[in-house]
Amino acid sequence: MIFDEATTKQLTGILADMDKPVKIILFKGDNDKSKETEEFVTDFSAFNPKMSLTIYDIDKDTEKAKEWNAFASPAIYVTTEDESQKGVGFYGTPGGYEISSFLMSVLEVSGKHMETISDAHKTIIDSVKEVLHIYTYISLTCPLCPQAVMNIHRLAITNPNIRAYMVEGPAFKEYAQKFNVQALPTIIFGESDKTLVGENARDFNQLVDLLK
Repeated sequence: MIFDEATTKQLTGILADMDKPVKIILFKGDNDKSKETEEFVTDFSAFNPKMSLTIYDIDKDTEKAKEWNAFASPAIYVTTEDESQKGVGFYGTPGGYEISSFLMSVLEVSGKHMETISDAHKTIIDSVKEVLHIYTYISLTCPLCPQAVMNIHRLAITNPNIRAYMVEGPAFKEYAQKFNVQALPTIIFGESDKTLVGENARDFNQLVDLLK
């Protein structure tokens, strides 16, 4: 068991607020990080019967991985029961400080919205008409990072054209190097040069402004 008795009790209590069913999808590979992540989501998904868990092999279930844009393993997606929500992703294990962002994503995908988005912000978010991928590079020991992850996932939950992913930087060093990630958290908008770093990555106003 990854979670001790006290943590299990606390998370079970918080997740009791879930509204609609949520499906957790894991794409695992043949690596130690995938084994760790599989144990994490298996234990977590047992905290509320409204959560279900589906596990795919990223090397064998290639069509499914392509459908979800799963480019590496382990990759977790938090989605609705009908899998219509494809924008809330986690690459790596959302443990440490990131347990809060994973928890909030499950609640929000279930329909339990934790924060209200202003009409002005929603107009900007809704203006994204083509698929946009946003990546937030984090460390599980970074206390600033969960807010950045929650911010990008809030965009994805609001607009299905936005696909937002937490990426555990130390576990995916090749991607962090590719995008020249120097500090955490770092939010990267697809292949563009638009980034937010550090405290700026925690500012929802700045994040929405970049969508313009």
